[in-house]
Parts: sequence; C-alpha cells; structure tokens
Amino acid sequence: MEKRPRPAELLSTLLRQNRYSRQELDHLFRLLSKRSHPDATGGSGEEFIELRRVYERARTRLGDTGPEFLNLKRQPLRRSDTAIRTGSRQEAAAAVFDPSRIIREEGYDESLSSRGCLFLSLKVFFNLGLYNHRVRSLRGLQRRNADILRTIDYWARIYDPAVAAIFNDYSGRTFQSLSTTWEIKNFNYAKRLFLDGVAGFFNYQVSGRTGTAEVARDKFTWCSYTLRKVIRNSHPMTPMAEWFLRELEAPPELNLQ
Repeated sequence: MEKRPRPAELLSTLLRQNRYSRQELDHLFRLLSKRSHPDATGGSGEEFIELRRVYERARTRLGDTGPEFLNLKRQPLRRSDTAIRTGSRQEAAAAVFDPSRIIREEGYDESLSSRGCLFLSLKVFFNLGLYNHRVRSLRGLQRRNADILRTIDYWARIYDPAVAAIFNDYSGRTFQSLSTTWEIKNFNYAKRLFLDGVAGFFNYQVSGRTGTAEVARDKFTWCSYTLRKVIRNSHPMTPMAEWFLRELEAPPELNLQ
C-alpha cells in the first residue's frame, strides 16, 4: 500500500509546484490542519507541529508587505535581505515576525494548540492594559504593542477567523458614541463587567476551576445584556464578550495539571 504523505510534505509539494496568495496559503493550512491537529486526530501532535513550521516559513517568505503571490520554485528576496541591503542588520532582525515568541515567553512550547496560542496572546494584551488606546499608543512601546496585536491576529485567523474580525473591531474602537450621563454610567459598568469576565476567563483556562468559569460567564452575560438591552449600544465589546462566553463552553486550554 502506498504510504500517505504527511501534511507537511503535502503542503511543501503544493507550494513548490504552484503560486499562492496569502489567503490561499492560510486556506491550505486550515484544510491540512484538520488531518494533523491532535484535537482532531487524537495523535501526539507531531505532524501538526511539522505542518505549522512549513506554514510559518512560507508566511515569512511571503511577508506581510511583500509580493501578492508566493512561488517557492524561485526563492523570493526575504525581507531581512532587503533590510541588510539598505544597511541595517538591526532593522532586518526586527522585520522577522515570530508568532510563537509570546507563547515561549509565557512558558509554553510550540506543541500548544492554536486555541491556546490565541488565548495566551489575548491574555498578554489584557494584562498589559492594551485595551486602553492611550496605553497602546505610548511612545517607546508601539513596536512591542504592534507585535502583540499582530500575534493575536495571526493565531485568531488560524483558530477562528471570525474572532479576528471581532477582535480587530474591538481593539480599533477609540471612542464611544454616548450622549447622556446615564449612558456613560451604564457603559462604564458594562466595561467593568467585561474586564472582570476577562480576568476570570484566563484564570479558568489555567486553573480549570468550574466556579471561576461560572463567575466569568455571569460577568460576560451581564455585560452583553447591559450594552444590548439597557443602553442599546452597538459597541464591539458585545460580540467580544459573547465570543468569550462561547469559549467557556469548551474545556480549559491552558490547564497544565
């Protein structure tokens, strides 16, 4: 019987034989992930890690601001090479995006699922107060903050592309269209509920305590209710809270016990 090619081998072959846009590359990765992810196969995750390495190398070659299509038959000029030719090795190093750097800094390795990687990057975002636009815009921290946002977007597009759009709407909103003191008071109440829910959500992901999950679920529910039903505000915090609620229905992802 002919041996089935490993997903990483299949992706490498397809990339060598064809030209792909970034969107097509992401689509291929998601399709092949279903054949290799341990959550789907019950395996050790070795094939998925191998597949993700091939995918990440392809993304690096393509570059976020590089050519529209990637053709691995002819090796494209890397962004780092371009920076070196302009005379700055430091700029070249900064140009290389590592979506797993935050994951390693948080004490996890590359065997962590895309869901776990997304949760960790979101945890860093909220722990650093980057939901506050003024904090996110502080001079001297903009590159770090941009890397965190980029990491969240990267893992969100792999795990659940819908949440990438939800999070981008949430993090991109810099003001609220509120006209009365009553609206402002209720919005601030909803925001406190949301942030309390976020803290509980990540505590649950690590501890696995069902009581913690219940408290977080209650906070998100009342946040959504206050925004949708009380002040009828269409702030993107609402779908963000409701996404966290859905994720609370699944088992914790970061529990190492």
